[in-house]
Amino acid sequence: MGAVIAPVIFVLTEAFFPVLPNTIEEAFRVMAEQRELVFAKRMLSGVSSALFILLAGPIGFLVPLSARGAILTRIGLLLMSAGAILNGLSQIVQGYATHAATRTGIPTSVGQDIVLTIVSGAEGVLLGYWVLILFALGLTVVGAGLLLSRRVGKFMPILLMAGTVVALALSELGPIVLVTMAPFAIALIVLVVKAARSGYLNPLSDRTK
Repeated sequence: MGAVIAPVIFVLTEAFFPVLPNTIEEAFRVMAEQRELVFAKRMLSGVSSALFILLAGPIGFLVPLSARGAILTRIGLLLMSAGAILNGLSQIVQGYATHAATRTGIPTSVGQDIVLTIVSGAEGVLLGYWVLILFALGLTVVGAGLLLSRRVGKFMPILLMAGTVVALALSELGPIVLVTMAPFAIALIVLVVKAARSGYLNPLSDRTK
């Protein structure tokens, strides 16, 4: 089920694939030395990020339109979906660009210029770090909507909100993110499973209960 797989792949990719340093010189060296791994990370991050939109269905199912917090939950899902798609696109664009920039025969200075153009140029403006903030904001608003709805208890919505903030603040730390990103991923998986058990996969289920 894509809605369950998405957070798992997203976290594992962040944990076990290369982490790029902050300076262009050091980052480019890692891109060149671990070219295929960096490319694989970008592709997996991009696809798994985009798959987060599959969470909208089951989470929306948990809070029908007649429930408290329904509108807030759907606003959060909209923000989350937009951020997920844009972040996925950003990762894929950066992946192909850096893969091309680190080809054998391309001077280091030229390759670095290509990467800098992607980061600070039009792509950087349209698909920059703000898309992750949008993604995180959406998940946080979803958590607030779920908490207000009282449909799934208090613990999971709070775990989702707190876990999202921690995951955003403590990303790019290698294997440590297995701990920092686990709470929000666990909360999402539990919510999807709860929706499935509540009849999400049954088209004849009564969503007003």
